[in-house]
Formats: sequence, structure tokens, C-alpha cells
Amino acid sequence: MSGEPEPRNAASDVLRMNWARLSDREFADQTPERLDEGFTHEDRRSVVSMTPVDAGKVVDSIHMYDELSGGHPVFSIEEVLAVRGERLALVRSRIDFPEREYATVSLQVFQYDVTVTRCQRSIVFDLADLDAAIDALEELAAALED
Repeated sequence: MSGEPEPRNAASDVLRMNWARLSDREFADQTPERLDEGFTHEDRRSVVSMTPVDAGKVVDSIHMYDELSGGHPVFSIEEVLAVRGERLALVRSRIDFPEREYATVSLQVFQYDVTVTRCQRSIVFDLADLDAAIDALEELAAALED
């Protein structure tokens, strides 16, 4: 980081809190309560081509991480890179798999509802794809202004 304060908004604050708590299995199982009914998750990374995931499949995805890692992963937000309004955040996220001594780090754009309590959308990008992540952030911001 450049020593400047990290960008911050209501979405980044909620996101940081929720991601830190995802490491608690009981909290993770309640994830659908924090997702908008129309929630979608898109994975635009080059090595992963998952189909979009809706709110009903998020907990299954988290448990899949459990199975793959031999234990429960640790979720964290390494850095908030950009925010737009109060509802959008672009972050560098990390999922650690302690039992396998492995971690995955990616860029993610998150969009929250007007109350900033329920996530509406998540889009994941490769770390090297910052331009594409910023473009997605800007597109979502422009759509919210309409």
C-alpha cells in the first residue's frame, strides 16, 4: 500500500466483517440470510469456469471448500482497492486452506442492496486482471445511477 488510507464505504465495512466471520462454520451456514434473493456469483478467472452461483448454492460452495481442504478455510479481505457510492467495493480477497498450507487470492467486486445488508452480486477476477475488475465496478456503478 502507498501509505494512503484505504478506500472505504458501507459495503466495504460490511464485507470485511462478514468475510472475517465466514471462517466460523455456523456463521457460514447462515450466509443466505445476508444475500439478496437474486444474488449471483460470477467467476471470471482464467483457470476457473464455474457457472454463476445463486444464493441457494453459496453454502454448498463453502462446504465444498471444506471438503477440498480437509478442514474449514479461513476467509479474509486483504485490501479494499476501490469503492463506488456506498454499495460497491472492489477488494483483494484471500481464502487460506491451513491444512494444505495453500491460499488463493483474487480480485472481487461486490454489490450490495440499498440497505447495504444483503449482497446482490459478486464477481471474481484473476489478480492480474485489475483493469477488467475496475471495468466491472464502473459498469455496476453506472447501472445503479440509471
